[in-house]
Amino acid sequence: MPRAGRGRFLSVAGPDTTSAVLELARTADLELRGRPGYRAELGRWTAGGAKRRDGVPVRAMGPTDRLRTLPVRHFAEALAFPLPSAPFESDPAILVLATAGDTVFDHLRAGQALQRVLLTATSLGLATGLISQPAELAATRARLADAVSSAWPQIVLRVGDGRPVRSTPRRPLEETLLPSGGPAAAPAARAGRSRWSPR
Repeated sequence: MPRAGRGRFLSVAGPDTTSAVLELARTADLELRGRPGYRAELGRWTAGGAKRRDGVPVRAMGPTDRLRTLPVRHFAEALAFPLPSAPFESDPAILVLATAGDTVFDHLRAGQALQRVLLTATSLGLATGLISQPAELAATRARLADAVSSAWPQIVLRVGDGRPVRSTPRRPLEETLLPSGGPAAAPAARAGRSRWSPR
């Protein structure tokens, strides 16, 4: 498995592994969508209109997968109108970013590696999509680890061609960093945070 830095690994899934990873992603997506509060949380990230300082505005939402090959976050469920659909590729390029451990420091290293992967893809004119669902549930994460021969998969990425979208809003810098002398972040930065929420 190719390294993506100290203790971090980035692998490209072959055809069989891709099928297994996508099946796990679909399974995890269905389970997550059935959990109490999950759809309401998606709604919170898409509500508020153009003036909100974070979240996913309508202008940044891409089409849904007409073939249902790839699970995408169903942000459109909070909208009063459906998003358009498009046929996605049946054999997408799938990457899996993993770490040697699963501590807080490993999560930080994974984030640093992910940053490099996303920036490199952008510099090459490639689009990326994050498929975090199979890593969010213990059962599917364990099966994902078996599929990619890694103890701690952290995130799955789809890489390929894509239409550019407008940028999403960002919180002010002072709300996203911990003060150097204090243990607590700003309340707004902690609100609604989950494992894969923007930090």
